[in-house]
Amino acid sequence: MEDFVLLLLSVLVTLLAILYLVVWSLGSRFDDLIENLPFSKYPFKVLYVFGFEMLARTGYRFHHRYDRKKYRSFCVLYGKKNADYHQRLDLARKISVTVLVFIILLLLSIVLDAWIALIFAFAGTLGIAYYYDADTAQRLAMRREEIRSDFPEVLTSMALLVNAGLIVDKAWGVVSKSGDRLIYREMRRASVLIENGVSPNDAWMEFAERCGDPYVDKVISALLQNLSRGNRELVFFLKRMSDESWNEQKHAVRRKGEMASTKMLFPIMLIFLGILIMIMLPITTNGIV
Repeated sequence: MEDFVLLLLSVLVTLLAILYLVVWSLGSRFDDLIENLPFSKYPFKVLYVFGFEMLARTGYRFHHRYDRKKYRSFCVLYGKKNADYHQRLDLARKISVTVLVFIILLLLSIVLDAWIALIFAFAGTLGIAYYYDADTAQRLAMRREEIRSDFPEVLTSMALLVNAGLIVDKAWGVVSKSGDRLIYREMRRASVLIENGVSPNDAWMEFAERCGDPYVDKVISALLQNLSRGNRELVFFLKRMSDESWNEQKHAVRRKGEMASTKMLFPIMLIFLGILIMIMLPITTNGIV
């Protein structure tokens, strides 16, 4: 690098490092927001107060479309009650870690006197921000997949119990205790809300929101519309939804199998190309000789 550019980068890194330390020390007032976070999941949580302080200083309002999309994701993952906190935590984490990584990589570019390291400084910060967003999206997708895979069994059990004479909310409570996977835990959560005085309609709508799956939301909405009918009509409805849900799961498994076979095509082609090279190389070599 040229000496003048190197000097400018050195000054920039020094100022950024000092600013980071000052803001981080001021952010100690937010220690109570990170003290209960598990270290295994948030290994750099001591840095997050920097992000919380930056959000407080800038007065960020979370009004962008990106923020609204993230908020809906956190409502599914943590519930509406905790969504605001986790949205602020997510952004504070990204700010804290990406700024620190940028400073470190910028310092590395000065030490190595290489432009490539400077490029990595920008690429690294973008990569970390993308990683956190991708991690949230992956957890959301895994949650939806687990719920959708168990949903047909839940509907089948509900249909059998309602057909046996139980009313819907009682059948819901019985089914919720029949398993310990995610959907059953969410059903028990809804049952607790009903026991605490929340109307079944509101509790089940919150259950659908917590599941975060469009198909579950559609079934719950249809169930609420059919509650006014007798048990016989409800049984027919639940059976129909159960059959539809099983068929949907079969289609999902088939699609996953097709995707897996497509992903396997590329390594198979590479293996075939390698074998072809191994066969042709001796032949061409002998021909040249």
